[in-house]
Amino acid sequence: MPCVDSNRITPTFQCGANEFRPVCACNQTTYLNECESYNRNGINTILYNGVCQNDLFFFECWPVPAYDHIDFHLQVASDQSGPATIQIYDSYGHLVFFRNITSVPDDFAYIETIYLSGMKTGMYVVYVNMGRVFKYQKIMKYTAG
Repeated sequence: MPCVDSNRITPTFQCGANEFRPVCACNQTTYLNECESYNRNGINTILYNGVCQNDLFFFECWPVPAYDHIDFHLQVASDQSGPATIQIYDSYGHLVFFRNITSVPDDFAYIETIYLSGMKTGMYVVYVNMGRVFKYQKIMKYTAG
C-alpha cells in the first residue's frame, strides 16, 4: 500500500475543532492530527504520535482570522528540547510581538495565548525559530467596527 492515496486527498475536508495532536506520517511529514493526515492529505499510515525527527518542531496558531487573540501551540520532536523564539511581524515587516522561550520540553506541547490588542486589521506572519530552523504561518487580524 502506498504512503499517500491521492484519491483520498480532500483539502476542504473539515476535521472539526483544531485539535493539536501532531502525528508523524509514513512520508516523514508532521501533521496537525490524524484527521488532517488521513482526510486532507490522503495519508495511509501514521508512524507514531508526535513530531517527525526531520521536522525538529511543529507549531500551529488559531483561530484564523483572529479577533483579539491566537492560541499558539508548539511541539518538538523527541530529544530536541531547547530554546525557541516566537516573532510576529506586520505586513510592513515591523516586529509587533516577541517571545523568548528559554526551554521547550520534548515531552509535551508548549501552549500560549497571544493577545493581539494594539494590532490593526491586516495580515501578519508568525515566525518560530528553534536552533537553525525557522518556520512561519500567516494569520489575519480583524477588528470589529
